[in-house]
Amino acid sequence: MLARWGIFGFVASLVLAFFHIWLGHIWLGISAIALSAGVVAYLAWSMNQSFPQRKRVHDDQIRKYPKLRQSYQQAKREYEQEVKHILNPENIASYRKLELLRILWETQPNDGGNSKAQAGFSEAKFYAYLNHYFKDKVKRGLTLNIPNFKYHYSPDFVYIDKSVNLYIDIEIDEPYAFNSKVPTHFVGANKDANRNNFFLNKNWLVIRFSEEQVVRYPQSCCKAMGACHFCKKREKGGKIE
Repeated sequence: MLARWGIFGFVASLVLAFFHIWLGHIWLGISAIALSAGVVAYLAWSMNQSFPQRKRVHDDQIRKYPKLRQSYQQAKREYEQEVKHILNPENIASYRKLELLRILWETQPNDGGNSKAQAGFSEAKFYAYLNHYFKDKVKRGLTLNIPNFKYHYSPDFVYIDKSVNLYIDIEIDEPYAFNSKVPTHFVGANKDANRNNFFLNKNWLVIRFSEEQVVRYPQSCCKAMGACHFCKKREKGGKIE
């Protein structure tokens, strides 16, 4: 830093000297040159005085360098081993398993089980398939209270696996109301979107089948449900599908 300011002062003094000489102020120019010489002399003296101290610092850094380099390389190896351990597929699977279980155990269950909601035409037949494939894990007539509203939501079916606190809302979407023929479920319907968000915010899964799907392909619908649950069970076992 001292050398930098010294050079700056020397150059500035020379510029000032030649400027005065150019203007015809000879003595001022000579004075500026003398000032430049003084700056150079002071700089040389100062650097000569500080040289032993600077050399000791430099030699000390050279002496410590091998040990510092060794420490750095050791820290680098430990960091790389830690990253390799974290990115190991088994550790990633274990982390996902723990994270999944943590999220599932935050799932909020249903509030009641005495729904009076009218069942759709195709629900009874599909319920027979659900009972065949999933036994007593599929429930009907469950309710969930809607905050600040006197009515509640009642899923068509609910799949419950209490071993992992998994709740799946299974909906059968009729294309239109039976009596009025007014469209009820369609892409972009705000009512369905609000309902989905209600269940998702409680950590439920939501599966929606069209009425045509459960009537014509009930087994395929059950297979889709099974695939969803299978993924969760495999994650629970530490294997990700």
